[in-house]
Amino acid sequence: MKKNSLKCLAGLIAVSTLVLAGCSSSDQVNKEQPIGMANPAAVYCEEHGTYDLQTGQCTLKSGEAVDAWDYYRQNHKEMPNEAARYCESTGGVYMQDSSKCALPDGKVMDAESYFRDHQSTSS
Repeated sequence: MKKNSLKCLAGLIAVSTLVLAGCSSSDQVNKEQPIGMANPAAVYCEEHGTYDLQTGQCTLKSGEAVDAWDYYRQNHKEMPNEAARYCESTGGVYMQDSSKCALPDGKVMDAESYFRDHQSTSS
């Protein structure tokens, strides 16, 4: 009887340990996941005014308040050239007023140069 109680207790301890270990490792994975790229509407808004995170409103330099996504879509209806399309296809934000590409890692480059530098030269 005593042997069965010890086996049962040992089994219970082993199962409890595995359950706790499983919970702690999933928390660890969530902490290590990288944060995604910035909201392109917010980034575009910041280039032309200020962005309110709570409301999603963009206050332009002129003082006009607009919805950030509406403003972004209004100014990004169609990409003007291949460089702009390439910039956005790689996760960047194309800035029409300066022809620059704001990359997900924070770098800002001339969109045409970025496009040319990443084209294959093999024949």
